Amino acid sequence: AMLAVVDAHLMSTSSTGESLVLYLKMKADYNRYLVDLKTGQQRQEAEQATLMAFKIAQEHAFAELPPTHSFRLGLALNLSAFCFEHLNSLDRACFVAQQAIDEAQAKVEASGKEPRRETSRIMELLRQNLAVWT
Repeated sequence: AMLAVVDAHLMSTSSTGESLVLYLKMKADYNRYLVDLKTGQQRQEAEQATLMAFKIAQEHAFAELPPTHSFRLGLALNLSAFCFEHLNSLDRACFVAQQAIDEAQAKVEASGKEPRRETSRIMELLRQNLAVWT
């Protein structure tokens, strides 16, 4: 029901940019929470739906948001956690987290400006996850 609301009402009014990425991220996160409620074949199907939702959200985030944007970093944080916690894929989790950190750090260094507080906070969470996972 929640996914239908996101699809029908929220995403239909947001075709680009921040709002679309936010709603796609919400959809991926909601799917991620549904995985916890499923078992067996239903869990596998929910995992695949979650991965697809994250993939679509990530495609839009890469195309429309800078690497330092909090929605893009938050998406990487949640996707990496999903890969680690639900898919038992340490390599993929670490790749997603490290890629997000590297791209954001390069953008920060190129700009010569201090990153926004939210950007710094999410980058630190990504680093903490990597430290725990490796």
